[in-house]
Amino acid sequence: MFKRKNAAVWAMIALLCLTSCGRREAISAGAFNSTMEEQGYVIVDATNQTQTEYVEAISLAQKDGYQIEFYVFSDVETAFSVFNQNKSLFEDKAGTGSIELSKDIGNYHFYSLTTNGNYYLLSQVDNTMCYVVADAEYKAEITDIIKLLGYE
Repeated sequence: MFKRKNAAVWAMIALLCLTSCGRREAISAGAFNSTMEEQGYVIVDATNQTQTEYVEAISLAQKDGYQIEFYVFSDVETAFSVFNQNKSLFEDKAGTGSIELSKDIGNYHFYSLTTNGNYYLLSQVDNTMCYVVADAEYKAEITDIIKLLGYE
């Protein structure tokens, strides 16, 4: 009986590792736009607002006084560098009683911060990244849509 319980526990641990350590799939700007439109967001193409050659696309999904920004970079290294730069800027805003969450798993990097009435979120998968700065009152709504996109 002990061996069976042990085997079941190890099987569950292996299954958890396989499902949680798997590669995330980046979505395209088109998939982001269509998903967000289906969820009631207004989409703005902001690609032409930047002159940098390493940004291929920028989509802004706007709703209820906040927006979720989606970036497609020319390569993974650039996306990761931009993620880290913004993460450092967000970390500097942390105050007393802040809530931070950070995940780094394979091709996926996530950081969120709730502090001083604001919610900050970064989520990078391969050469794409979601970026949010919003009032904390929208945190649950934003978290739900980021999960729907596969970026949380």
